[in-house]
Amino acid sequence: MQDIDFLPKKFRDRRKRRRASLYRWIGVASIGALLAVAALLQLGVQHQLQVQRDALEPAYLAAVAKRDLLVNLQFNLTEHRNEAQLYATLKSHWPTTQLLACLTGPTPETLSFRELKLYQEIASVARRREEEDAAAANQKSATLRDFEFFLSERQKRTAKFDVDGAVMDVSQLYEYLVKLNDHPLVQRAIIESVEPVAQGDDSGRSDFELQVVLTPPPGIRAVPAASTALRQGR
Repeated sequence: MQDIDFLPKKFRDRRKRRRASLYRWIGVASIGALLAVAALLQLGVQHQLQVQRDALEPAYLAAVAKRDLLVNLQFNLTEHRNEAQLYATLKSHWPTTQLLACLTGPTPETLSFRELKLYQEIASVARRREEEDAAAANQKSATLRDFEFFLSERQKRTAKFDVDGAVMDVSQLYEYLVKLNDHPLVQRAIIESVEPVAQGDDSGRSDFELQVVLTPPPGIRAVPAASTALRQGR
């Protein structure tokens, strides 16, 4: 048997609208519930992360403090090392008495000196210089800049002896030269001239001139051969 709906059409439409509105509210409520659950889950995760962060923060702060202490110690160590290098370089020179003993120690009996002249030769070494930018220059300490400047100036200088004397037997002069070149304070020793005395002197004496280049003190590199040089007496 077929059911007969005696309600007017407007009542049926109203009922459909109410039903559709109910479905919409149910959908909105479901979405809201899902969002609330997601928010609660996110708050729980954030709370756990905050708890873990709070637990790790003391260890992190301790590690940062140790890192800062290490950086400070490294800086102080570098400063002390630069000061030590500067002091050692300032004090690195051969005593004059030691140099004289080096020259006169292996002297044969037939050899005599008229003049020993100690001087410094300042070489003009041609080299390419690259300009440091301001940031790199400011990063260097004053001690390091002083050390590098002094070292660069010191490396331009070579200490030398000009030796003027006489020898009765030239072969002994060459033996003396060999002993000089074997000495640790001597970089090289060369004969500049050997001339016999004037005729009529039967002694066999010869006048000679030597040049002795001294070994640089510790920490100083030898100066390469230069095209021009300036002598500076000591």
